[in-house]
Parts: sequence; structure tokens; C-alpha cells
Amino acid sequence: MRFSGVVLFVLGLTTSLVIEYVSARLDAEGIVGGTNAKPGQFKYQISLETEHDSRCGGGILDDHHVLTAAHCVTNFADNSFQEDLLIVLAGVTEAKIDESKSPSAVRVKVERIFIPKEYIGRNPKPGKPFRSVGDIAVLKLRDSLGLKDNPMLSKLQLPQPDDSYSAYDNEDAVIAGFGWNWVYMRENPLTHIEFEVGGASTDKLRFAEAKVIEYRKCKKSFYSPVYKKKHICAQVYQNGIYEPEGICSGDSGSPLVYNETTVIGVANSSPKGCREDVEPAVYARVSSHLDFIRNAMKGKKTSDMRSATFKRGFLLLRWFTDKKYAED
Repeated sequence: MRFSGVVLFVLGLTTSLVIEYVSARLDAEGIVGGTNAKPGQFKYQISLETEHDSRCGGGILDDHHVLTAAHCVTNFADNSFQEDLLIVLAGVTEAKIDESKSPSAVRVKVERIFIPKEYIGRNPKPGKPFRSVGDIAVLKLRDSLGLKDNPMLSKLQLPQPDDSYSAYDNEDAVIAGFGWNWVYMRENPLTHIEFEVGGASTDKLRFAEAKVIEYRKCKKSFYSPVYKKKHICAQVYQNGIYEPEGICSGDSGSPLVYNETTVIGVANSSPKGCREDVEPAVYARVSSHLDFIRNAMKGKKTSDMRSATFKRGFLLLRWFTDKKYAED
């Protein structure tokens, strides 16, 4: 699986000086791990794409809205909305598929993006501990997904409010995604510290079961802060001692789902190397963003939100050409 970070982009960012002195090492890891999904097993799962590539995962909220991560729809450098037209692909278990051979496949353009105003992708104080909050987004679709007429599609249910921020502690959940299945690592021979330099995917939907980790235990796993009200942590169960498993780059935005239909988290980040045998992955806590989600689904932009709408430009007469997402 691929998650950003789940940003679960597994972003192995290092300086060029470090890269110059590293020795290459190729590790093939197998969701890295996980299991291939069967057709119709995760009807809520979508692949968020541009015209050029697959970007992230996400989950269906209703005919016209999907849930994903804010870092999937913004630019890391300046937090602006990304410009390329976003497309939601649903009803499939393979991201790169010939739609003519898959009658359940649905491809719909994203009309509008909503994210919390508090979200910042880049550390404003480099060198100091940092983790994004509000890394969640609601996308309004230009056309309907047609849930009623497509037996391979279904919507997620939102969780109940949770003032204790512990309702799902130690419970089992499921995470699915189209992300990386292999992570390529390099090691600095001076420090012996590994970092990611890339990865690869079969583009097939994979899933894994995970255990929700209580806040205090999760907090101790990281140097960067984890915020109880904003984050929920989960750790993929390990099925083999030689191939650590976990969410990975491209899985970002995918829903962490409890009891088959309730979305309790949105994939934000994964441990280095996508290895959840040591550390859990971090998700946006959905129960803390219910007002944001519901207002976005109503098209109601509040003072604590940002939004962008895809603008179309005229070509000839009534013909249009898609341009970019412009902030409202």
C-alpha cells in the first residue's frame, strides 16, 4: 500500500550532501505487506488521481463528496492548493485499469476542495519538532458517483462525537490503499541511518488489519508531537518476521475504518520505511473534524476553512478547457 504522511508520503528527504555519501540498498517489502482486496470488498475506497498519475487514497462520503488528506491536495512548499485537475476513480481494485473492461469503474472530476485553515504541511520552524494538524480534506465532485445504480460502490458512515478521544482505543480497524508495495532504502555509512529514496506499487488495492493505539503509547513512539484531539494512531498487524508491514506512500488520505463502515481516521503519515513493526502510523481523527466535514458537504465555507474551486477557461464558442484550482 502507499500512504503519504500514509506524508504517507513516505518522503525520504535528505540533503544532497548526505545523498552523495550513501550506499544504495534495495529492500523489497511486501502493503508494504497486506493482502490483495477482492472486487467489492472495499466499496467505499477511491483512488485520487491527476491526468498523469495516482496521488492518494480516499473514501466515499456520498454521491458528490469524498474524504481524503489535505496534503494530497496542497503544495508542500507554500501550502497553496495544487493546480492539476483531480479525478476520483471508484469501483475498482486496480488503479490503472482499462475502464472499458470494468463496468463498475467510475471516474469523476473534483469540482471543489475544502481543508481546515489550521492545516500547514511544512514545518514553520525547521529543526524543531512538528506534525501537521487538520490534515483532512473534503472533495466535492462535479458529477454524481451513482451509488444507487452501482453495486460496487458504497459510502462510509461518520463516527459519533468522542470527547474522551479514546472510544476506539485497542479496537481493530482496517486500512486499504493503492500505495507502494516496496520501499527502496539507502543508508548513510557514517551514521548508519536509513532513509527512503523511492518505492513501487502494483497499483492493486491492498488492505491490512490494524490495532488502534492509545494516545499515551503512541506519543512515546515519536520525536514529533502527536495531538490527542487531532490524531489517532493505529499499527498494522505483522504477519511475518522478515517483511515488516505498514501503510506507505500513496496510501495517504485512505480511511481507517472500524466495524466495516465507520471511518475513524484519515491516513496522514507512516513510519520510516513504512515499517509498522516498530512504530504506528498517524491518522487525522475524524471525530474531531465532524463539523468541518458536514459543513463542507453542505457547501458551507466557515471562517476556519479554506476552499478552492476548479476554474474553466473558454477555448472556442461553448468549448471549455480545464485550468486550475483557484482559492475562493
